[in-house]
Amino acid sequence: MKLKPTKKPYSPSECFKGKNISYRDSNIDNLLQKIMPAVDGGETVSFTTKSSQTFRDMLREFTGYEDVKDEHIFSLKQIEMMLESPQDYGIGTDGYANFFPISKEYMLCASRHDDGQWSARVDELDNSDAWFAGSRLLLRNPTLSPSDPSTLESRVKSLEEDMEKIKRLFK
Repeated sequence: MKLKPTKKPYSPSECFKGKNISYRDSNIDNLLQKIMPAVDGGETVSFTTKSSQTFRDMLREFTGYEDVKDEHIFSLKQIEMMLESPQDYGIGTDGYANFFPISKEYMLCASRHDDGQWSARVDELDNSDAWFAGSRLLLRNPTLSPSDPSTLESRVKSLEEDMEKIKRLFK
């Protein structure tokens, strides 16, 4: 789905204060820059993990890289907008975590609870916790590493599995 740009710099303190947010992590204000840069628009893609993985494991599996690239980064404002219509962006609403790179050092973790409310928290990219299979990594303008054919094969297999799930839903 096409994502609109964040047109101007903004403060993280402005974000995730809407009525659909039940938990807002203090690290949003404490760890991030006081003024965050504007971010271009672009395409978004959601990748679903098939096993427990760390952030870096997810990046390695789905992009072939261990680091966040500039073109993958979302603004907090973009994520807020995406959470208003999660189905349009492949964001999970099943309680599993959705991860969005928001800088080269941090990921925003958003998960939706049974009551329809979201929690939003910030974690370091180097966090060694492994997240459950079924979690999602969302990237802006994703590219696959051409030097790693297993990344492409993994993505194709994941897409095929997702298509099978969709087909079963509409039978």
